Amino acid sequence: MAGDYKRAALGLVGFVPEVNQGYSPFEQASKSSGNTTTTLVVDVQTTTSDLYPAGLADATARQNYLADYFNGLSVYLPATEEHSYITDTAYVEASNALTLTLSPALAAARDSATFYILGRLPATSDFTVGKENLSRLDFRRGSWTPPSNLKGLSQVEGSVESEILGLETQLEKTVTPALDRYSHLLSAIGTRSAHEGGTTTSGSTTTTIELDTSNANVFSAGDAVLIGEEVAYVTEAVEDAGGDSIIVSPALSSAPASGVAVYAGEKITPDDTGQLSLTFIELIDDQLFQHKGCVVNLSLSSQFSQTLSISIEATGEDFALTDSFSVSGNIPLASKNSTPPAPVKFVQGRAYFGTTELDCSNVDFNYNIERSVVRDTGDSDTASQTVIVTGRAPSAGVSFRNKSKTFKDTTEANGTQSRLLLQFGAEAGACIAIIGNAQPSDPATYGDNEGISTYDATFAFVDDEVQTSYNKAYFYRF
Repeated sequence: MAGDYKRAALGLVGFVPEVNQGYSPFEQASKSSGNTTTTLVVDVQTTTSDLYPAGLADATARQNYLADYFNGLSVYLPATEEHSYITDTAYVEASNALTLTLSPALAAARDSATFYILGRLPATSDFTVGKENLSRLDFRRGSWTPPSNLKGLSQVEGSVESEILGLETQLEKTVTPALDRYSHLLSAIGTRSAHEGGTTTSGSTTTTIELDTSNANVFSAGDAVLIGEEVAYVTEAVEDAGGDSIIVSPALSSAPASGVAVYAGEKITPDDTGQLSLTFIELIDDQLFQHKGCVVNLSLSSQFSQTLSISIEATGEDFALTDSFSVSGNIPLASKNSTPPAPVKFVQGRAYFGTTELDCSNVDFNYNIERSVVRDTGDSDTASQTVIVTGRAPSAGVSFRNKSKTFKDTTEANGTQSRLLLQFGAEAGACIAIIGNAQPSDPATYGDNEGISTYDATFAFVDDEVQTSYNKAYFYRF
């Protein structure tokens, strides 16, 4: 595929979640025996730094930590040019075995086989890597020509711009949540939670949703739901023998009929500490880049009527390059053995600040996660440095129609705090939402959208910590 030229547009972009920061689990090898057509078994010893979670207390904790760890990611076996998906991950410390269950089945059991683990993204990437220049003392010399530099530690900075999908397994009633590649990607921002959805019964209003009581009320305050084509935040969940219900805000545009699906959202709660690190994979023609120990920030930007993309900014610890690396055939852009939903597009959606609807034309959201590289001798086992998070100040720039002076002289002037809801897309499998307590920050300016006056406002997600739980900017996928 390559020859003497590296074709920049050919290849792929992907990632793999790390078990231990700075160690890439991308390339693995199956054991010499014990594999089947639907399983690959990897030997994991205490010295297996890319897979053994040494920092946990005991075998039970390590086994629980690795359970389902790589579910929803792809495996590719280069020798036989086979591709499959990981449906289960199970670690048994007594037998030093990490078993990956696959679907579809391989053509034969693959013993002592090299394979790769990754989540492929419909993305472009731009990374700058190298060894840091260490300046020499500007010593007195007989010529103006400066002395040579010395080389120091690795530097890894980059970004990935990707389309984003809703859930590849939509959370209807009785549906068990399943990890997909975006679940793993977003887990680098925060902790994932998910549960099955429900179904409406008779008597619902635009704010009180009556649920079919054949299963217990699976919802709780802080969830978000997709009903019809509208996302709403669950402020209260009531479980009652006479009928379960949820209270939602903002109100739906109409009361749902009986038998309507109430889709649950996969919720990402931003982490303050202990962020998951990723290895990003770039294949540029036949040259492979692994960017290890990456801690990330996420932002998104979209104009109404256009597609939606997310931007991942990454700061890493180390990198590795491989020449003459080829993937024959295609690694599908999916997380399971079926066609995934289409990417999210911002041709439907809604935006609310409290109960006030914002007729939104543009959104720019940014988690603004600050990352620092800590360097000391304590990290000499990896790259002698570790990337950590040192701050987060999420914000959303929203352009919306100027319908009255209230936003400027009341909402903004009073520093009003309320729940900001930004919904992109309207169909299960192709919908996301960002919801959190916010307030207008800098004074809104006036713009125009095709000749129509708009407010161009920046909302800061804030928390005065006067409640028993923290306020954060939550990310939901449906």
